[in-house]
Amino acid sequence: MRALFLCNTVYQIIVAAIVSNSNLNMESDIILSDHFVGSKDKVLRINENKKVFKKAYYLETKYLQFDNSYKEIKKTKKRLSNLLTSSYDYLFVANQEKFSMILYNYLHKINNKLILNWFEDGVGTYSVDGKEITKKVGLLHKIKASIYGYTAVSKIIKDLYVFMPDKIDWDTTGINIKKINGVSNDIKDYLNNIFDYNSLEDDYNKKLIFFEDGYKPFSDKIDLDALNVMKKYYNNDDILVKIHPRNTTNKFSGFNTNKNISIPWELIVLNNDFSNTLLVTFFSSCVITPYMMLGKNVKSIVLSKLYLGGNDDYFFDYLNRKFYVNNENVFMPSSLAELDSYMEKERGNI
Repeated sequence: MRALFLCNTVYQIIVAAIVSNSNLNMESDIILSDHFVGSKDKVLRINENKKVFKKAYYLETKYLQFDNSYKEIKKTKKRLSNLLTSSYDYLFVANQEKFSMILYNYLHKINNKLILNWFEDGVGTYSVDGKEITKKVGLLHKIKASIYGYTAVSKIIKDLYVFMPDKIDWDTTGINIKKINGVSNDIKDYLNNIFDYNSLEDDYNKKLIFFEDGYKPFSDKIDLDALNVMKKYYNNDDILVKIHPRNTTNKFSGFNTNKNISIPWELIVLNNDFSNTLLVTFFSSCVITPYMMLGKNVKSIVLSKLYLGGNDDYFFDYLNRKFYVNNENVFMPSSLAELDSYMEKERGNI
């Protein structure tokens, strides 16, 4: 039995490696796309260290977001025929995008018993992805898919691999839910090698880590205002501001910020104990990563209510319902004054 994983993000590499190592008893290969920076380097490292994946492939697929004409789909299948000649029994994907649909269609022609499995891609898998997975496929899509030669992979999922099955917020009827097994020291060491964790310059042994948000612009400086409230209760060296990888300007002068943005937060979580650290964010789900991946509760402050009264879209409603509300480890202030009072009261407990 053989499996092939398709990964479009660094987090997907981490989850794919854990699933392959902990849940599967078969040989696995992996495809890394150009959807993220550094994918070519990761392919080289994976091919040097064959502990989890026997073979890694690099493919440029991002262009299909902008040109998915019949001509380009045909070219993509030609490239696949030159790259993948073996038969696979399982294909693991974490997104429904054009390439994953083309890849399944191509591999299914080699092995018509190919099974499509889905694996976790963060909090979205438990929440917003359900809309895509459960919505009906229209007749026009079916006709076009038949002509162009691709398959709506979200409609043929057999197994769904997640860390926390009880947090899924959509109807999974017809899909087998598989809990991802624990993260062993061996897989942690493997991932450290793949991502060159030893090159990390930043010290995450801090009392407070603040996650810059990539979701909102914060033109009113409310994030800086909140930081200035909290810094009254810490020495400057006890605070680290983690810059969001998508933001190109560092506006946090006067605060310690991370230098390395290439090593994913999830891998940092696997290598550190944050039981004595306060994690702070406006909208980032990074504050619940230790709980999601390792089952470890970490004290957190979620500041979403300070931004124009909060955020009312489904994703943040989901986070509130499943992780924040009635959680003794999470504090959600409604004002800077309330934040200040909390910090004053909790200064000896954080």
